[in-house]
Order: sequence, then C-alpha cells, then structure tokens
Amino acid sequence: MTKYLVVLALVFCFISVGFSQESLSDYSFVVVPEKYDFVNETDKYQLNSLTKFLFNKHGFNAYFDREMPDVRRCDGLWAVVNGKPGFIWTQVYIILNDCSGKEIFRSEVGKSKLKEFSKTYTAALRNAFLSIEELGVQQKEPVIFGTDESKVQAKDDSPSEVLKEISPETEVPKSVPIATVIVPLVISGSAALFTNNGANFVLEENKNGYTLYQQMETGNKVKGTLVQKNNETYQFVDTSGNTFNCYFDSEKNLVIETSFQKMIFEAVRQ
Repeated sequence: MTKYLVVLALVFCFISVGFSQESLSDYSFVVVPEKYDFVNETDKYQLNSLTKFLFNKHGFNAYFDREMPDVRRCDGLWAVVNGKPGFIWTQVYIILNDCSGKEIFRSEVGKSKLKEFSKTYTAALRNAFLSIEELGVQQKEPVIFGTDESKVQAKDDSPSEVLKEISPETEVPKSVPIATVIVPLVISGSAALFTNNGANFVLEENKNGYTLYQQMETGNKVKGTLVQKNNETYQFVDTSGNTFNCYFDSEKNLVIETSFQKMIFEAVRQ
C-alpha cells in the first residue's frame, strides 16, 4: 500500500511540473514591477533588474511595464515577488498571475542566511528561481501590434548572452572601479569586430561615440551605444535606456559590467 502511494505521489508530481511548464510557456511575456512592496525604493538592491534578468535567462520574455510593446494584455503574466526578513532566514518567493489577477504559478520559497540585506535578498531570490528554472519554460515571441522595434528589443538585459555571471558573494558593487589595464579605443577603418558566446558583433563609430551591432542573418541588430566619458572610459546605453560602465582592457576586449553580470566581448584580430 505504501509503495502504491509513493508511486502515485511521484506521478502527481510529474504531472504538476509538466502542467506548469506547458501553461507558463503558453504565455508570451512576463511583466516585472520596478518596485517591490517589501522594500522602500524602486529597484532596491537591483532586485527588480535581477528578477527581469533571471526570467529572461530561464526562457521568459521579461519586460518592465514602461518597456512593454503594444501587445494583448492577456497574452502575458504579471510577476509578484514577496520578501520576508527573519532573525535567521530571509525568505523570497515569486507569484505569476494572469491578466485577471488569477494565480497561475507560485515558486518554492528561496532562503538565505546572509547578514547583509543586499546580499541576502539577492541570494534568496536566486534560490526561489531554482524552482522556475527546473520547469524548462520556453515562451513564444509576443505578438506585437505595430513595428516599433526599439520596444520589441526592450526585454534585452544585455547586448548578448551573459559570458560570466557573478555569484551573490562576489557581486560587483554599484560603483564599479575601473581596472588599471584600461586602454583607449582605436578603431582601424570604419568598424571593430568582436565575438561573445559564439555571436559576432560590430562596433561602428558615430557622431556621439560608437554603436554596437550584433550580426544576424537578417542584418545587423542594434544592441546599444557607447558614449565616451573621458579619454579611456565609456558608458554603454542599451536599447532600453539602461546604462552600464564599460571599458576596453589591455587585449582590446570590450568589457561591460553591471552589479550582477559581466560581459566580455573578445576583439577579433584583423
């Protein structure tokens, strides 16, 4: 009898996971709020930016509300993140609601015992996302009304897939110190070539700095612009208007950094 109950429980578990995966993949986007109720500032500890990044990493098309293209509201999900500090554990869990406010999915509770608020909330959020990652969600592209491509690209958190993700214990602080090996950019000809995660990129000079394109079969896709701050350092502005510190290292590689991800675009020797 006990063996039968165990088998029945396992079957129910597999059915539940399969149902969650199918239902979440049936939606085409998820909207992430820019402020959570359990903190007092917009994007406090960059938790909202991290939430959006992790959704995109795990198969969702994530947007902040201000970035939303013209789509059918009920094609998407709305994320709610709840956090609860404790004497020992900080707990975070994620709820996904449909357009009518009906709960579609609730994650496992992510926990962390780190003392510093910024690190413990970040670690707990990442742990909560483990139960989302295992679903293997793959949302289809949203149906856009109109052709404003700049809005379609708004879900991008970065100019490409992340080459190196920094752990919560070694996150880059908000004010990223520029390494002593930075060098000025010198482009020979009209463009410089880079690679990242198997993708090819072109950096072309414009009147205000440089434009970074990803080379696609259908043509070059704008990923953002580099605006020069001084002789050696730059600021990268992506297609959503987000800004990141960036520089060129001693190998002429382009390095773009945020508080929770690091991207290195390797220079192609010409």
